[in-house]
Amino acid sequence: MKSAKLKDLGERKVIEHLLSLAYRDPSEIMGYDDISLVRLEEDLYLALKVDSMSFSADIPRTMDYQSVGWKLVTMVVSDFAAKGVAPLGILISLTAPANSLLEEIEEIYRGIREACEHYKVYLWGGDIGEGLELVLSCFGVGITKSHGIPTRSGARVGDLVFTTGYFGLTTLAYLMLLEGVEIRDSKARDLAIKALFRPVARLREGLALVRRGVVNASIDSSDGLSESLHEIASRSKVKIVVEKIPIHTEVKRILIDLNLDPVYETLYHGGEEYEIVFTVPKEKILLLRKLESELNSKFLYIGRVEKGSGVVLLREGREERVERRGWEHFK
Repeated sequence: MKSAKLKDLGERKVIEHLLSLAYRDPSEIMGYDDISLVRLEEDLYLALKVDSMSFSADIPRTMDYQSVGWKLVTMVVSDFAAKGVAPLGILISLTAPANSLLEEIEEIYRGIREACEHYKVYLWGGDIGEGLELVLSCFGVGITKSHGIPTRSGARVGDLVFTTGYFGLTTLAYLMLLEGVEIRDSKARDLAIKALFRPVARLREGLALVRRGVVNASIDSSDGLSESLHEIASRSKVKIVVEKIPIHTEVKRILIDLNLDPVYETLYHGGEEYEIVFTVPKEKILLLRKLESELNSKFLYIGRVEKGSGVVLLREGREERVERRGWEHFK
């Protein structure tokens, strides 16, 4: 591994390798997952998460600075949401060139405050340093008394797979921003840009799902739908059969008009939706539907969990292999 380059490995293999070098805490019970969970007492756990974004790799040039701050907080809150844990506070680390404008930094922190107020999370402090480009990190902290936190490895044969919302709007945003595709529908354009710049973490839904005990496995979907499904399948050592991809209605129509396959584009060219993908045992479906009514929300069916490995898509009665693709740093 010493001679290997990060771009040859990709983010996930780098993380797994570095974790193998770490001085591991036996009281940390999650391992490589959305959050870290450390046992403090018999029934008290410390929840931790850190995420970063740099202007060169993660932030579109047209993104306003206030949205940068909003999204930074949402990234971390979404990982807490996937595990049903409420974050209490955050710390922000900011690295910036010395010639950065104070006004721009202020706008970022206005977005951070706006997000903190929305999620009811406090900004406790952080650090500021100088560097060659603007890099932001958000460190989240929470406490939970429950040890029944769903992991990525918790899916069981017979489970049904759901998500907290529709996919595809960010796919549309990427087509516009990265490939210059012209979308004539102004409403769809606005929805797509808002989905990418101002995503909302499903904290309310995540807390309810886990506290009611209806979830076996869960993951934040920000790395893309294909990657999220594969991560659950591989870590749970099961096969996921996708029967239906919940594609936003407007997105589906526009992609068809562009002669693009909505299923293919949503599976492989999306990401950063910040929905929760989760599995539910069949005997708890009625409880899930009751929870929908209480939350005035809708959990969308994707497919089922079977014996085997990998992820497949049912199309016209045949199984098609779903490739493992998604956002991955260094690749």
